[in-house]
Amino acid sequence: MIARSTNLTILLVVLFLTSCSQSLQGQGQGTPGATGLVPRIQFDHRAVGVANTLTLQGLAPGANVTLIVSFSENLIPLQSLGYGPAIFGPDLNSPFGAVSFSGLTPNAAGEIILPFTGAASVAHVPFHIQAYSIDSGAPFGGVSFSDYEVLSFGFDQEILPLRVDFLGSQLWAEIFPYGAQAAPIPSQLLAAVPRDLLLASSNDMASAREDVATPSLSLAGPRVVVLADSTTLHGVSSPNNETGFLLVRPNGTIDLLAWAQGTAIDPAFDNTVAVSDHDPYLAFTSLNPLPEYGGASLLVWRTDGWNVPGSHLSYVAITAPLGITIEPTSLCFLSGALFFGDGATTLFRLDLNSWLVTPVIFPVSGGQVPIYVDETVACAANGSALALGAGVDKFNHDVYVVKADGTATNLTNLVGDYEDPGIGDNQGMQMAMSAAGDYVAYMRTVLGTELFVKGVSAGSSEIHVTHPAQYIDSIDTIVGLGFKATGDLVYAAGKDILTVDTYRAVIPSVTPVVGQIANETGTSGFLAPIYDLGATLTPLRNMSTTSGALVQYSNSAGPDRLQLIGGTAQTLPLDVETLKEIGALPNCIVVVDELATGAQRVRELSTVTTTLQSSVVTVPGSSLVAFDVRFGKICSLIQTPAGSILVTSTGNGLTSSAGPPGALDGGMRLSPDGRVFAATKDLSTGVFGLWSRDPVTGIWSNLSTTNQTSANTQLLR
Repeated sequence: MIARSTNLTILLVVLFLTSCSQSLQGQGQGTPGATGLVPRIQFDHRAVGVANTLTLQGLAPGANVTLIVSFSENLIPLQSLGYGPAIFGPDLNSPFGAVSFSGLTPNAAGEIILPFTGAASVAHVPFHIQAYSIDSGAPFGGVSFSDYEVLSFGFDQEILPLRVDFLGSQLWAEIFPYGAQAAPIPSQLLAAVPRDLLLASSNDMASAREDVATPSLSLAGPRVVVLADSTTLHGVSSPNNETGFLLVRPNGTIDLLAWAQGTAIDPAFDNTVAVSDHDPYLAFTSLNPLPEYGGASLLVWRTDGWNVPGSHLSYVAITAPLGITIEPTSLCFLSGALFFGDGATTLFRLDLNSWLVTPVIFPVSGGQVPIYVDETVACAANGSALALGAGVDKFNHDVYVVKADGTATNLTNLVGDYEDPGIGDNQGMQMAMSAAGDYVAYMRTVLGTELFVKGVSAGSSEIHVTHPAQYIDSIDTIVGLGFKATGDLVYAAGKDILTVDTYRAVIPSVTPVVGQIANETGTSGFLAPIYDLGATLTPLRNMSTTSGALVQYSNSAGPDRLQLIGGTAQTLPLDVETLKEIGALPNCIVVVDELATGAQRVRELSTVTTTLQSSVVTVPGSSLVAFDVRFGKICSLIQTPAGSILVTSTGNGLTSSAGPPGALDGGMRLSPDGRVFAATKDLSTGVFGLWSRDPVTGIWSNLSTTNQTSANTQLLR
C-alpha cells in the first residue's frame, strides 16, 4: 500500500505496474478532493483543427495535478492502495501509447485551463483521459481522481444524439454530424427503447414555459421532460425489463443516470419523476427496494454533472422511512428540500444538504391529529412552500401550507371536503398556490363546489371567488386553477365539465369577496356578473407562457380553441382544428394544427402586446414531421409531396424556407450555433441521410458519409 504522502512519480509507477495485472469491468470512478468536488474534464468542443480548451474543474488550491491521456483502457480499482472507491481507466501500458502531463497547478477558481488544437490525424481516435490531484485534504489517501472520460474528436464542433435501429435492436449513440461515433455506447443502450415520462408536481400553469422544468408539449411520443437549460430527460427500458434514465445535454452528449432490473409487471423505476427548479437535482422512485442501490426506493440525482457534496457519487439513494411505499406523484421539490409521502397518510421532507429525512408534523385539524394527506401537492413556483389537504380522511380535512423548511400551518381551520390538488388531471389543477407562495386557491364543497382564495399570512380572510354576487348557484363545476405571473387567478367554471368558460379573477387585498372577475372566453354570452349558464367549452389542458395562461378546449359550438389569457382584460382566442404542436418563447407562442383539408397551419402569436398579432404559414397537402424549441428559436419541418419546408420563428414573424432533400423520417435538432440538423430516409432504398442547414446561407449540406439502411432513426431532443 502506498503511504498518504505519495508523490507523483510513485503513483505513476504503481499505476503502470498495476495496469499490467489488473482490470475491472465497468467505468472509471472519480473521488472528491478537499473542495468536496470530484474533479471533472471539460472541452469547449470536440472538433479538430479549431482552437480548443481542456479545462480541469473542481480542484483544490495548491494541488499538484497530473493529466493522463492513453489510447486504450485498463480499469484498475484503487481501494487496496488507500484511494477509496477510485477506479483508474487509462492504460499506462498501452501498446498504442500513453502520455502524462504533470506538475499542473489550478488557478484561484480551482481550474486548470489548457489551450490546444487537435490535429486532423487524431480525428475519430478514442482518447482515454483521467486526471489525479495530490491534495492533502482529499478524503481518500490525500489524492483525488477525476471521472474517467472516453471520447473522440471529429471534424465538427456539434455532437448529435441519435436513436437508431441496428440489427433488429435500437441503440442510443453520440455521433458527429457526418456519422462518425463520438463516444462509446454504454452496453445498456444497445437495445433500449424509449419510455414516456410524467412530471410530478408540475403546475399545469407552467407546462409551456422554457425557464422551468416542464413536460414536453409534443403530442407525438416519446414523452420527455425538458429541463430549464434545454437538457432533456428520457426514460428507457430494455427487452429484459431493465429501466433507466438518460440526460441528453444541449451539446448533444448523453449521460446514463440510473439502471436497474425490474419485472414485466413492476419496472425498476416508476415513470413519474420530479425536477427541481431551485437546486440541481431530479428524483425518481421504485415500487420495490433496489438491490443495485442498497435497497433504496428513492434516488435523487444531480442534473449538472457534479457529484453530491460529501460523496464521490452523483446521486443519493434514500430508503423509504417506516417501510412506506413512496407515491411517485407526491414528489415535490422546494428550495433546498424534496418532499414525498405515501399519498395517503404521511409526508416527509428530505434536506438536500444534510440528506436527513424528517416527517412533516401537521397541527390538528378539527382537534385531531391528521392521519390523512392528499396524494398530490400544489407548490409555489419560487420554491418557498406547498399546499395540500390533511386531516381525518379525504372528506373531512383542512388545507395546510408547508414551508420549505418543513413547518406546517393549518390554513383554513375549517374541516370540510376539499379537492385534492389533482396534478396531472387533463382539466387542470383543483388546488393552486401563487408563484410567490402568498396565496392558495382551493375548492370546498358547501352546497355545491365553491372556489376560495386565502392568503398564507396570519390573519388573512378567506375570499369567496364563486360568490352569489358573481355566479348563479347552478355553476358548481370548477377546474383548472392557476395563478398567473400577475397574481390573478385563472380557472374554468360552469354547469358541468362539458360546459365551462374560463375566468380571470383579480384577488383583492382586503375585501372577502372578489369584485373583478372577467369571463375570458365568453361562450355563454354573459360577459359581466351575474354569470349564468350556456358555455360550450370543455377544458383539455392548461399551460402557460411567460405572459399568461394558455388553455386548450374542445368546443361543442365550433372549432377547438386555444385561449391565451394575457395580463390585461383583453384576451387572445385562437380557433384550432387538429392540434399538432405548441412551442413557447418569451415573446411568442407557435401553434401548429392540421386543417380538415390536410394542410398544416403554423401560427406565431405575439405575447408582448395586448392584441392578437398572428403570423401565419399554411402548407397544403402536408404533414408535420418534426418540431423543436430551443436556443431562442422554434422550427417546424413539414413534408409535402414536392419536398419539405422549414418554418422558423424567433418571435418576429414566421419565415419559410426549403427543407432538406428527401423524405423526412428521423426528426430534427437545433444547434446552439444556429444550424438545423434533420434526418431523412430514401423511401425506395431505406438509406438514412443526415443534413445540416447553414444559418447564414440557408443551404442544406449532406453530412452522411456512409449509406446506412435503417428502419427507424431519430435525432433526440
